[in-house]
Amino acid sequence: MKEVKLYRKEDLINDLSAVGKRLSRTVSIYLIGGCAMSLKDLKEFTKDVDIIFTSLDDLNLFENELIAIGYERTLKTQVEYDQLGASSILRHTERAGFDLFHMKVCNMLSLSDEMVKRSSRYDKMGNLEVFLISNEDIALFKGITERPRDIDDISLLINADRRNFNWNTIKEECASQKEHLKIEGHLYNRLLELFEKYQIRAPILSWLKNRDKKDILHDVYEHRLKEGFTHDQIVEQFIKDGFSKKEIAVLDRFGKKNRK
Repeated sequence: MKEVKLYRKEDLINDLSAVGKRLSRTVSIYLIGGCAMSLKDLKEFTKDVDIIFTSLDDLNLFENELIAIGYERTLKTQVEYDQLGASSILRHTERAGFDLFHMKVCNMLSLSDEMVKRSSRYDKMGNLEVFLISNEDIALFKGITERPRDIDDISLLINADRRNFNWNTIKEECASQKEHLKIEGHLYNRLLELFEKYQIRAPILSWLKNRDKKDILHDVYEHRLKEGFTHDQIVEQFIKDGFSKKEIAVLDRFGKKNRK
């Protein structure tokens, strides 16, 4: 079995500094996963470096300099990595890997303006400006993945400062990104796993469950419209399926939108 390469904080800083020295202009990056936790001294090792870019040009420039210091693009990844939807995946024979994203992870959760405001500037390494997103936002990104170890990381993030961990930040971010369906469903399932494994009960579980129902209704409603069913026929079927009147009331908004 191939040995998994792990990054220490020092290794990560060395590689980021090497890239920063080679960059021809300033590039800003946002670290979103275990790498951000390492730089916050919350985690000793990380398996990969997840970075979001707000500019595709910046991503390409950063990627080129990674290749210049020995990294290679790869298409061969485990299934759990395919789900992440990275714009570029780079690996090295002697080091951990880099997964580069342009604005969005898992094709659903974006680096929002509010996330950028909550982020903290870690350092400027040559022409590379390094930002770390907040603990709450790291937990949110980890909450939509299918990587088993991300549950452990969410537990670490919460316990790092349990009194000040702001669940409302996650709730508000989910609500603001409502155009991307399934965020709430993925997060709800992961937080249930968190409770089962660590007995950490997220206070937003009930809210997420109700939000996820709306997403299911929306998906099925759009699918049945495409199959030729009318709004009234779809509502009638949802009633037969056992959805409450309060839950189905949201369909009136869908119907008005589609009848315009």
